[in-house]
Amino acid sequence: MYRSTIKACYLGSFIGALTCNLAPLLYVTFMLEFGITFEQAGRLTLLNFFTQIVTDLVFSRPVDRWGVRPFITLGHLMAFFGFLLLAFAPSLFPNNTYGGLMVATVIYSIGGGLFELLLSAIVQAIPNDSKEKAMSLLHSFYAWGFIVVVIGTTVGLRFFSRSNWMYVVLLWSILPLLNFFNFLRVPLAPAVGEEHRTKIRELLSSRYFLFVLLGIAVGGATEVSMSQ
Repeated sequence: MYRSTIKACYLGSFIGALTCNLAPLLYVTFMLEFGITFEQAGRLTLLNFFTQIVTDLVFSRPVDRWGVRPFITLGHLMAFFGFLLLAFAPSLFPNNTYGGLMVATVIYSIGGGLFELLLSAIVQAIPNDSKEKAMSLLHSFYAWGFIVVVIGTTVGLRFFSRSNWMYVVLLWSILPLLNFFNFLRVPLAPAVGEEHRTKIRELLSSRYFLFVLLGIAVGGATEVSMSQ
């Protein structure tokens, strides 16, 4: 019953890799075409991850109140429109292209933040006996997505030429649009009830949880440093 849901989540995880790793592959092009500095390129990365963190914090309560579907579909729309704006930033913001790149980054990063917040929860809520396998595959799709995005973008830049980088972005933007329609129709399992959730105070008082949180932070910093 939920096979299509799991597949949509896998594609969503792939798109999450797209929101984090597509723009950095174009930083050198942005520097050459628009004259932005290395520091300004770094700010785009900072803006990406800061926006995702804020999105996680801001939307956690609304998701509990109104359900998952409105927000997972919103995430895909934000990724789609963010990529469109990224591709057309030179045309829409001819006098301040860097400002356009920043706006585009915020928009598609909201989508990335919603993916981080919701995809694992959707898979976790599905009642089946192979949940661990599905969760492992879900997170592996981010890693495979990163590899495919690097290879696909490199091939696309070679095919279209570096000056036509916007066509590569437009091609990638098709994926969040397709998955938007997937999440309009796939079945979603009921969310875990409030009474069955671990309280924040209990988590913060757990030494094990704090060590895991530290490991995630260090691992995430290492991943970002190496990949970007």
